[in-house]
Amino acid sequence: MYQKTIPAVLATDDKFAPYCSVAIASIIAQSSPDNFYDIYVFYDSLSEKNIAKLCSQAKANVSIQCISVTALMDKDVLYARGRISITTYLRLYIGEVLPQYDTIVYLDCDIIVNTDLARLLELDMGNNILGGVVVFRNTPEENKSKRAYLRKTLGMEPEQYINAGVLLINAKLFRQEEIRKKCMDTLAVRRDFLWMDQDVLNFVCKGRIEYLDSGWNTYYRYFERDLQSGAAQPGQFHILHYLDQGKPWAQLFIPSYIYFMEYIRSTPYCEQLTADLIRLNAEVPAVSATPAARAVPSGPETAVLDMYRTGKLGFRYILRYIKAWFAYKLRIKRS
Repeated sequence: MYQKTIPAVLATDDKFAPYCSVAIASIIAQSSPDNFYDIYVFYDSLSEKNIAKLCSQAKANVSIQCISVTALMDKDVLYARGRISITTYLRLYIGEVLPQYDTIVYLDCDIIVNTDLARLLELDMGNNILGGVVVFRNTPEENKSKRAYLRKTLGMEPEQYINAGVLLINAKLFRQEEIRKKCMDTLAVRRDFLWMDQDVLNFVCKGRIEYLDSGWNTYYRYFERDLQSGAAQPGQFHILHYLDQGKPWAQLFIPSYIYFMEYIRSTPYCEQLTADLIRLNAEVPAVSATPAARAVPSGPETAVLDMYRTGKLGFRYILRYIKAWFAYKLRIKRS
């Protein structure tokens, strides 16, 4: 008999499925054997292969279900900007899809969980609809990009505006007060939101937000700065969020990416993600090389990858290699 049931929702598509898998692995690693974890993956479009892989991560006290939300989506109202797809809106349907829960945790795929999610669900939200973290430090750059926009568009200050990548949702009130409908009604007449679902959630729930400790949604750039200044210690966060363009699978290595790498081996995408990381951070061939030469990887990273593929090296060695290789590249960069 489990003490508590911990519901958590993520949303993905085929492109982000491997990274969703890493996030799930981190949730499972921090889970307590005393609790049962219901993990739901919402999707609009997701291949059977990726569904099977994600669901294969289930454990004795962890259930994983992939749920299509396509039939509920108001696609005539939803709009996307830049690299953000309409998958981002799937969090708006949590209350309706999962009516059996009063409180639910929502997580983006680009996160690493470092604390049992049961602790997040223990927080008292009072009569608030959402719980979230303000990701804002009042730097000149942030002021320039956020303050004027939020004042004009949402009538809010940046200090009131939460990031929607980690949400504690009062699903009971979300349903009772028809928050999803209010969001859709707003989106139907407001096409000026830069951060679409995040903006509309802040706008509709304004005044009904529980502000959480920053550790529940630690922006990786802040964490990097705090590590360098000594204001933070390694692993000092509940949830680490690789916001903006700084994805561990798309950018050259920085120290906070280690946390993402640590969970790769616990996913069914281990080989794919390991190979991707090595290629991404491999030495770049000389510009003067011929196109054919530039297309063929070379150097120690290629040899290590080949040994990994043929079973001559295990993942633990690969992880040590990646760390050593990155450390070498950082030394070269700084010299």
